[in-house]
Amino acid sequence: MILVSPIFDFLTRIFGPLLLVSLTAGVVNLAFRIRIWMRSLQTLRGISNVVPIDVSGETVLPPEEIHPILITLLSLNFKRLGEVQVKLPGHPSPHYRWVLASPAGLTHAEVSSTDGRPMVVFASLFTSPDPARHAAAITSYPAGFIFDEPDYKAHAVGDSLKAAYRHQLTLMMTYRVQMGDPLCVDNMLDFMIYSRIYNSEFGVMFYQPVARKAGLSLIGSLYDVLVAAGVVVCYYLFDLQAALLMAISIPLLLSVFLVDNLLKRACKVEYRPMSDDYSLF
Repeated sequence: MILVSPIFDFLTRIFGPLLLVSLTAGVVNLAFRIRIWMRSLQTLRGISNVVPIDVSGETVLPPEEIHPILITLLSLNFKRLGEVQVKLPGHPSPHYRWVLASPAGLTHAEVSSTDGRPMVVFASLFTSPDPARHAAAITSYPAGFIFDEPDYKAHAVGDSLKAAYRHQLTLMMTYRVQMGDPLCVDNMLDFMIYSRIYNSEFGVMFYQPVARKAGLSLIGSLYDVLVAAGVVVCYYLFDLQAALLMAISIPLLLSVFLVDNLLKRACKVEYRPMSDDYSLF
């Protein structure tokens, strides 16, 4: 009891400043979430019209972190088609993708890097019985969203790059039985045609969970700020005792974690994150 009392007195003295720091951090985080949400909405509204720019004639050197991926794809008999620059609506700067194709051109790989993390997307596009519609088989490595729609199947494999390619070949069979071989992507002109079709038909579907996650994160941040603001008002305006507010804050903090978990569950599309021990081989 002799030890607990000084600790409790110390906590009550710093309780007010801690509340202000918590509220300030919450407001900054909320502003950041609003920016991300608005950016994701811009991307969602404009993704159908995005057309990559072929920059194969320029000197676009791949970053060091994707060198092993390119080497592995070449060992799988993929061939280089070229490079593209992609400018997504709402994003301040463009990013580059390195495009390679399988020997028969029935699937291609788009290699990119975000914040030093490499990403590979294997893709095949099929013509459905309705010529105006297509079906897509996508395998991302080492992370990505997971869809299982009748005309859009996107999986993520984090074990290895070769395992992801094997999975793509298996996933392609889902459509090959009914629709035959996918559209051949054997050169950059083929890839540009593929990109226009994919973005116009599946771009919104792919970016919807991105916008949804951003919106749910915004709601969670707003709730955090409201909770912190309510406690600050009670402490400074209504002069409630720190001890009472500390007792009230415990269930409020628990509610914050509960709301965050519920919002994560509300995002219906599964996202498989990158494994810490993923391998290129």
